[in-house]
Parts: sequence; C-alpha cells; structure tokens
Amino acid sequence: MKSCNCLLFVLAIFVCLTHSSFSQRWIGIQDMSERMKRQTVTGLTVVMHGYQFTDSDGGSLMPLAVDMFNAIPGFGWLLFYELYEDGDQAAFDADRSVNVPAPNASGQQGHLVLLFSWAPESNEDDSGWAEAAGDALFALLVSLGLANPENGSGVPMHFIAHSFGTGVVSECVERLAKYQITVDQVTYLDAHDFDQSWVPIDGSQRIWTLGQPKDYGATIWNNVVFADSYYQTRGVAGRAIVITLPNGRPIPGCYNYFVSDELPPPSQWFPPWNPYGNSSESDHSWIWKVFYRGSILGELPPDSSNIAAPQQMPDWTSFGWAFCRFNPNRINLPEPIFFNAAPPAVPTQDHIYSVRQIANENGTPNTVGLTQLGLTAAQVTRGKWTPLWNPNQLYNGRFDHDGRTLVGGGSVIPGWSHHGGGGTGYVSSQGGNNFLKLNIDYHTRTHNRVYIPKGVNRLKFRMFRRSTNQFNTLDVFIGDRNNGLLAVIPLNRTDGGWVTKYLTIHPHLRDKVNTITFEIYRHQFTPHEVWIDDVEFDDSLLLGEGLGKVRATNALAGVNQVENPLEWSRRDYTDFSTQEIFGYYPNYSVSNPASDAFGIFPAPHTIVNVPVSGTLQAQGWPQVLPVPRSLYRTAGSYTNNSLSGNHFVIGSTWIKYELDSTDNRSPSVAVIKVLPWRIRDVIQFARSDVNAPSQIDFYVAQEDPFIEDSPETSLDWLYVGSVSTNDGTILNVCSWDASNTNFGIVPDSTYNYLSGMNDDGVRFWDDPNHDLWHSVLRVPGSPRAKYVALVFPAGNQFGADLMLSANNNTSTSLRFTDLSDIKVFARVDRNPGDADENGCVNDADLLIVLFAFGTEGPEGDVNYDGSVDDIDLLEVLYHYGEGCEL
Repeated sequence: MKSCNCLLFVLAIFVCLTHSSFSQRWIGIQDMSERMKRQTVTGLTVVMHGYQFTDSDGGSLMPLAVDMFNAIPGFGWLLFYELYEDGDQAAFDADRSVNVPAPNASGQQGHLVLLFSWAPESNEDDSGWAEAAGDALFALLVSLGLANPENGSGVPMHFIAHSFGTGVVSECVERLAKYQITVDQVTYLDAHDFDQSWVPIDGSQRIWTLGQPKDYGATIWNNVVFADSYYQTRGVAGRAIVITLPNGRPIPGCYNYFVSDELPPPSQWFPPWNPYGNSSESDHSWIWKVFYRGSILGELPPDSSNIAAPQQMPDWTSFGWAFCRFNPNRINLPEPIFFNAAPPAVPTQDHIYSVRQIANENGTPNTVGLTQLGLTAAQVTRGKWTPLWNPNQLYNGRFDHDGRTLVGGGSVIPGWSHHGGGGTGYVSSQGGNNFLKLNIDYHTRTHNRVYIPKGVNRLKFRMFRRSTNQFNTLDVFIGDRNNGLLAVIPLNRTDGGWVTKYLTIHPHLRDKVNTITFEIYRHQFTPHEVWIDDVEFDDSLLLGEGLGKVRATNALAGVNQVENPLEWSRRDYTDFSTQEIFGYYPNYSVSNPASDAFGIFPAPHTIVNVPVSGTLQAQGWPQVLPVPRSLYRTAGSYTNNSLSGNHFVIGSTWIKYELDSTDNRSPSVAVIKVLPWRIRDVIQFARSDVNAPSQIDFYVAQEDPFIEDSPETSLDWLYVGSVSTNDGTILNVCSWDASNTNFGIVPDSTYNYLSGMNDDGVRFWDDPNHDLWHSVLRVPGSPRAKYVALVFPAGNQFGADLMLSANNNTSTSLRFTDLSDIKVFARVDRNPGDADENGCVNDADLLIVLFAFGTEGPEGDVNYDGSVDDIDLLEVLYHYGEGCEL
C-alpha cells in the first residue's frame, strides 16, 4: 500500500492537509505540466465522475481515487483537476491533491492518479459538453507528457468512468486511438450513455450520438487492450418520493457484469423498496461507491456503513481491481460478454436499455437489425471500433453547439469555455447556420486548449466583416499574442459574403497544446461586427512562407556580381529568426514596425510598411502600404551573360521547388498559386524594373533523380498546366500603356483592377494577400508529387515587349520575373474516395460529395481536379468500405 506524509480522511470529500510545503491552492495547467514533465510517470489512472447536481461536486469520486492511489504500490501522485463553476477556468486544486511536485522539483518516479472534474458541464441541459470535456482531457494528457501523439506512445493507462462520464472517457480514448496510443484498460461503472424516460438532462446531452456502434456513446475503441463494465437496472434511490434514477446497460466490447443479486435488499419500511438510509444514495451511485471500491479494498468500504450492505456478498477478488494491470496480483482477463444465450438459457445480462437494432429485449442478437447495420454479433461483442474523430476538425469549430448565456452576463460554449477557453464573443444564427459573433463590446473568444498536430500547416476559417472600422483589426493568435500571432486582419472594409481565410501555423506552434483566439483589437470604440465560422486545421502541405525550399534552377544572378547562368537570386538578406533568405531593394524602402533592429523579422507573417508613390496616392492609394513579409520577397531569374555584353535570350528558365513534408506523408499537389510580379515595383512605380513573365508552365514530379535536368525534357516530370497574360491568368503589369499618362507601363485595366474594380470589390491595399492578385492553377488528378517546377518558356524579358523597349523601360538588369510569392498546396496521401480523410470510405464521405456537388471544392473534390462532379461520386462508391475494418 502507498504511504503519504499527510492525514487522509476517507470521506466522500477527501482533504489532504499537509501534502507539501507548497501552499498555493490553485495551480494552472501550464505550471503543473512543467512540473510533471520533470518527473517520471510510470502509469496513469484517470477517474471520471458522471452527472453532478451542483457545479461544485466535481470531487464526488475522490474516495475511489484515494482507494486507487493507496492500492497501487510505490510512490505516486494524486492530482485533482477541478472545474468549480460555470464560466470559471479549470485548474489543479493543490489542497485536495497529494504529493504535488514543488515548482522546481525533478527526478521523482511513480504512478499518477488523475481525478478530472467537469461538474458544471455535466448538468448542462444541452449537448456538446461531454465531447468538449473529452477533448479537454485528451489535451491535458498531452500537456502533462502522458501521451505523445507524434510518435503514438503513452504511459500505461487505465480509465475509470461513472454514468455520463463514460461518454467523456470514450471521447478522450477515441482521440488516443486516432494516434494509435494504446490504452491498457477502460472501466465503465453503470454506463449511462442513453436517453432514459423521465430522467432529466440525459436526453439533451445526447451522449449516445458520440460513439460506435449506432446509438452508443460509451465505446471501446480499437486501441483498448481490455474493457470491463459493471451496471444495474433497478434504479432505486433513498428518497421518500419515488423518482426515476439513472440506470446502466451493457456496452459492446466489454466484459459486462450485471450487478443484480449483489444490490442491497429492498426495505420493508417506508418508503417501499428503499434500502438506503439517506436521500443522496441510490443503486446508480452504489455501483462505484460500494461495489467497485470494495474490489479495491477487498471488503466493504469503511465509509459505507450508513449505506445498505449487499444482499449477496461479492467475491471481491474476481472482478474490478483484480483485472487492473497495476495490481501485482492481477488475475487472468475474461473474454468480452455482451449478448445472452438464446432461450431457454438463463440470461446473464439485462438488455432493457440496449439498442433494439442490435439486441432483442431478451438479450439475443437482432440478426435483422445487425444486417441492416452491416454488423455481426461477433463484431459487436468484440468492440474495438475504428475511431471516427478527425484531428483536423477543431471541436465545435462550426459552433453547432451554441451553449447558453449565463445569469449576470457572458456565455459558455462547448469547446470554447472552462478548459482554457472563454471570452465575450457569443454564438448567433442566421438561416439555420450558427457562427461566432464578435463586435466592439463582445470582442474576443478563445478555444479550449487543444493539441495542434505536427502535420497541420494552416488554420482555416470563414470570416464575414459586417461593418468597417479604419483603426481596429481582427487578430488571430495561438497561445499568447506575442509568440503566436497568425494574422492581423484589417477591418477597414466589409465583405460581400463569407470569405475563407488560411493562416499559416508556424512550426514552433505545432505538436503542442495551446489555445486559439479570435479578438477584435480595439484601437477605437466604434461599433462594428465580424462573424467567424468553420474553424479547423488544414494539413495541406504548403510551399512558400518559409515552408519550402528551392531545389535547383538554371538561372543565376547575384547582387553586385556579373550575371551568369545557373543561379536563383533572392538578393542578399537573411531572416535571422528562420535563416530564410529573401530580399528587397532598395533597402531604404522598407521599415519593420515589429523590431528596432532593422531587417530582423521575428515571424513569417511580420508586416513590412512599403511607401506608395505620390502618383498613386493622388489616385486614392494610402501613403504607406502594410504588406505581409511573405509577399515581399525578391526572386529574380536571368538568362543573359552581361560579362560578354550578350543580352539575348539563352533559352527557357526554370526553378524546381521541394515540398516540405516534415511528417513523411505523401503529398498530393492540388493547387499552385504564384504572384509573378514584384509588389514594390507596382506600388512604388519603379518604371525601369517592372517585368513579369508572359507565361509560366508548371510541372510536378514524384522523384527527381537528375537534379540538373530541365523539367521540360526529363521523363520524371509531368506537365500539369500553364498560366499566361494571354488568357488573363497572369495579371498584366508590364505592357506599355501610352494612354495612361500617369503610369505609363502600368495599364489602366491593371490599375483599376488593383483599385477595387473587380468581382469581389477588393482593393489591393485592403488585402494584399488576396487570391485575386495570384495566378492560380488547379492541378488535375492526384500525382502524389514531392516536387514542383516553374518553367518560363520565353526566357528573359529583354526585347520581348517592343513598347517597353521603345520607351526605354526595359530593365538594364534584364530581370525576367520577380516572383513576390509562390505557394503550393498539397493534400496528404489518403484512401481514394476518402473525402473527410479519416481513413474510412463510408456514408460520411458520400454525404460530403453530395452536398458539395457542382462546386469547385475543395470539400468533396476527392480526385483533385477542381470540381465536385460524377467522377468524385463514382470514386467514393467504387472504394466504399475501404479502410473501415473493425
């Protein structure tokens, strides 16, 4: 038995008075995570309560947690993660925990018992809260260093859950299963994951919608080694007025133990059938309070004397603690039991609350219903379901669960409250669609701590700016603003409708647990409004913004050097924070508001302020234009030899890029976007330096064994399409326009387009990163490419535009093009037809394609051809059922 230098009161509420010399009661999650990561945890037991009548009863299962803590040999910790009331933030309660590590302590080794409270969420008369708590528990385990999603490992784990808490544990274990992290044991105590007539709350919580098979919320996923379940169906309580109390049911995949003969005998006194001496006791709580704890203690719990004793004394050594892997005297594990034998055999289970499509009322398999579900009785008995959860889907990122408004103001939203989340923004609805509404008074909302997978590259969401403010911005950041700022979005314009935003998540923010915040940064208190919806992670690989690299090129040019073939110039500047080389010229045209040290940009999305030419200012452009640093890179290619005075075309130029796949997944190029003109030249009107290509050809390759070979001639490279000034897919910024006396080489049509005369009504200075300014190529098929190449077939620009030459506006440096930006979006390799990328092609994929049918995707575009049509539908139907093995 484990010892502790503290006084243990084995009561319903446990208090450890002298757990350590550290006297701070509340310890934040980040603080506790740092402390525990300095220790060695050899095993984990999670104890989870069910429905709690009051918000402050999250420690109700403390006696069970204490029993487990004392039963497991050796040193250990008991930590109480407590959520005390609605709208509050959960933290660790040091006064009710045991052996809390001191702030700088390290080197201890032992077992961790974690008591997790979600009491204020358990009694919400609405859905979404069980999954929100499970999502938070998963993030907590990762934060504490107990689970490592990146390498699919974790400490040995045992989850014990009562009632509603079985749904919470199931959601957490499903997330572990998605990352192939083994869970040694799951124990369900009177699992109440269904809607029982006359029982409040359970119908609105809808826990049965969360798991597998159909209409089960307490699930045994395919990463669970062993599962046991103990339940009763009598539902008697110690009350003078007879009310309906929650009951349990057998769970597929478990060794199910129907507790019937062991329950306390019915009383002969008033109230009838009441075996309990006070109103707080019931059969439902007796399962954990007496029956399961008795298996740990080997006898009736000492504090159960005022609770009725069992009618038939159980064999304490044959169940419960006897199956636990942390028990030195563990017995052999039984096989799963779910169905009853066919009549007239004596039933071993009570299936009164089981799903009728799966089990008849007498407990025998419903063969017709199982066939309709595509299941067999053996599969149901075994369990081991494939996880359905998609790590890219931020929980409640679509705000389907709207929560409720608190008395006195504020609101709580599943996934956006209690576990790191919060704020004043609230959920609103229009036309049946829920979304997050932010305005000047309700200006911020933060998502709970969430694990950000290493394989995701961007945060994707839809935004609708409903009103304008010339000074305020929408700031989006992960963690704190200083280290995790993703974007500063101006609110100086409205949107005609919903627009989709993609914000790059820097590598230092991935493979970590953090919060995500949307906040109107209030420089001025003027009424305005922004709507946010469909927040999720995007794991498409991205080349550009510091996430890709040049592999090879046949074009050379150095600053202050003789121009020769075979170099790609990015001028001569290195960002010291990332070692990425990029350039700008002349250097006096750029200032950096984020740093006093000129030229050091702390993050890829740093904004640089570029002065606008006076001529453009006279036409309504701003005096200074903030431009994302990722767009302000210089990359000039040359094909002439100035040393010999030869300025004629040598041939086509090309640049090969390598996709940055840091997690070894197979990328599938889907979209290529380039900005094939130099921003500085347009907004500063550098007449002698505006040169853009007339055409760019794109190639992709799975392998590139001959790195110096041209993509045009190599059999390893596949041509996938072109963009050109001829068809308008490249913005015309270099043709001489004699009618435009103000700009000359910037055509009026281009100037008007940049000034807002386009289909979206967007002005360049409002959103320099908008897709309007990019040349976009959707790549057909699914080439599984690792490399992308840009080929400029026209060679250099010298002499190619007679009007430019005639007006002496051809650059003496003969730069063929300055690519301000290139981005390659690539989806990860997946099963054909798997639209939601969860590994299984099923009805969910079919619905995604049907709902997106006739659009350009990307949702539902399973063959990557830029449209959702019959081919995508056939792809799903042909591969239906693949990857869905139980």
